[in-house]
Amino acid sequence: MKYSKATNYALHTIAFLAARPETATVGVRELAEAQKVSPTYLSKVLTMLVKAGFIESATGVKGGYRASRDLKNLTFLEVVQAVEGTAPLFSCEMPHDENQPPKNCQIQAILNEAEHKMNQHLSEQTIGAIISHHNHIHTASDQPDKTAKIIAALESPERKAVLAPEAFLDMLPVDGTSDVLDLGAGSGYLTFPAAKHTTGKVYALDINPLMLKILNERIQAGQVDNVELLKGSADRIPLPDEKVDAVMASLILHEVPSLAAVLQEISRVLKPDGCFACIEFEKNTEAGPPMHMRISAAEMEQAAVASGFKLLRKEYLNDELYVLICKKN
Repeated sequence: MKYSKATNYALHTIAFLAARPETATVGVRELAEAQKVSPTYLSKVLTMLVKAGFIESATGVKGGYRASRDLKNLTFLEVVQAVEGTAPLFSCEMPHDENQPPKNCQIQAILNEAEHKMNQHLSEQTIGAIISHHNHIHTASDQPDKTAKIIAALESPERKAVLAPEAFLDMLPVDGTSDVLDLGAGSGYLTFPAAKHTTGKVYALDINPLMLKILNERIQAGQVDNVELLKGSADRIPLPDEKVDAVMASLILHEVPSLAAVLQEISRVLKPDGCFACIEFEKNTEAGPPMHMRISAAEMEQAAVASGFKLLRKEYLNDELYVLICKKN
């Protein structure tokens, strides 16, 4: 007997969300990166958890998922059955004589008893208990290693081979004194190269407290004086009107609940003739987020033009990713 990989990811996803504030919304990409799994595969698991009533699709900063009930009180059995179902593990199909009908099969009875004991044990184990244990055994001394692993995942050589930050920044029609906003800054993959690219201010916006903590640690370690952190949403950017010369959005717009609302907000904070540059997944490969979440280059261009932007440049980095650069009219 072996539980499926889906059960493994379901349990870890529930534990991950249960450890966050109750109203916290987490995007598919972050959940997938935390478990080193494909966002496409994890989306199928998330659908099961939504159907079970444990989590719900949310309309936060980048969209994503949040708890729809107190996940700490969930038992292992509830999560396992949400994925594996409730059918018995063993069902005797052997022929029996008249004195031993299948329902009285002793082999069936022994295996049923074993399954009952296992389910009883799983029903006594809560998600909250393992979170408490995890927090107890992992102290602050683990944090530097954890931070390093997150940065390594977000800034892997494979990612840089496809999308070198400096090459992307060279595409933008800005000068060395421009003020720049990095939407969904993450660990600062584009933020810190942008800070070297300009003497102006670079605003790094993210909703995730852990990402903001990592950004702050890197600012302090590198003594970067022109990066300012912002906690907020892509559809409610905490900046005044016409504040920046350029807005960068790398692989986040497919997660927002309303692309039109985000584009209008980007337009609001951009100065006249400011530029908006995004990197997104095309709808032509299996890699990346679920197909229904993606925004094709044609769709992105259409939405940008409808929001008052003029297309300056469209370029494919590979079969999966494209860059779109627009100018505010």
